[in-house]
Amino acid sequence: MMRTPGGRLQAPFPVNPLSRILAMISVEKIGGTSMSRFDDVLRNIMLRDPKHVYGRVYIVSAYAGVTNQLLEHKKTGVPGVYATFVQGGDYGGQLAALTGKLKAINKELAPLGLDAAAADTFLEKRMRELCATCSRAATCGATACSWLRARCWPPSARPTARSTRWRS
Repeated sequence: MMRTPGGRLQAPFPVNPLSRILAMISVEKIGGTSMSRFDDVLRNIMLRDPKHVYGRVYIVSAYAGVTNQLLEHKKTGVPGVYATFVQGGDYGGQLAALTGKLKAINKELAPLGLDAAAADTFLEKRMRELCATCSRAATCGATACSWLRARCWPPSARPTARSTRWRS
């Protein structure tokens, strides 16, 4: 790198235009517990500086507790939807409870501008698709667990044979 007469750093060779665009983008990760206070995240992180709201990419975790309901509770070991499905249990009630929780989150976000009806419709559609997929898996001639694992998750993310806990 070398300095221009104005004191800015500059590459000593032509720079790809994409590099300039990427240099203007910041990536920010927001955790699940923080997302549970989305009004604060919106005000203090996303809109903190109204002049600089563009060029930012947000990586967002699931809301607090949602991952536990999907997989299994990491502290108590209570099985989530996936663990119940793998064990051949009735996961329908868990999916309904999770859908209810997500809709409650949507309702809380409505005052911030979320179209809660559209968000709820999206959730309901995805849950119906998930149930249809799981039903096909259970009746396709293979075990539901092996069918789902083989089609939906890369080997590096699959749970071990003796545990439903996900590897990171």
